[in-house]
Amino acid sequence: MTSTDYIHASAHLNTMVYQHPQRRGRSLPWKQRTTVMLKLLAGDMGLDVMHATRPQFALRTGVEDITADLIEEFKKTSALRTWGWECILDGTPQVMPPTSLF
Repeated sequence: MTSTDYIHASAHLNTMVYQHPQRRGRSLPWKQRTTVMLKLLAGDMGLDVMHATRPQFALRTGVEDITADLIEEFKKTSALRTWGWECILDGTPQVMPPTSLF
């Protein structure tokens, strides 16, 4: 993650907790908000945020020693990260990713 990605993810995480529709305009105190944010990051409230905020890696080009297993794992984690961000940006929390991503 670049520093811009980190700031972007932090802002979305804070907004998800701060502007929750069930609170009808009332916000949580900062300590409670951070507790909820930690639960979101840990996957305790679904896997969408956890996958979206995992570190992002890139495969190096020109390296011939990368095994097929590592390439498949990279594709899987990239797809899960994309799915997580789609859930966050759409505002639709998802507990589990679609089975097609596994």
